[in-house]
Amino acid sequence: VAALRFDSDENLLVTSFDKLHKYSIGDDGNLSLIWICDDIVGASGIAFSKHGYIVIHSSVERALYIVSPQG
Repeated sequence: VAALRFDSDENLLVTSFDKLHKYSIGDDGNLSLIWICDDIVGASGIAFSKHGYIVIHSSVERALYIVSPQG
């Protein structure tokens, strides 16, 4: 895991080296996978644009990936 961040809907975003995962958190604390974005290389950070897009920093490609909140 490279980064963890909560979005405005209180869902958990998690980056691994090559994926972005979005989970909902149930009342019992269990995680439910909402979606996975597989096309990210070297994900190392998560931020949000003022328009709600998810911005992922890649330390390998020295690039930013822009992902919609819907995946």
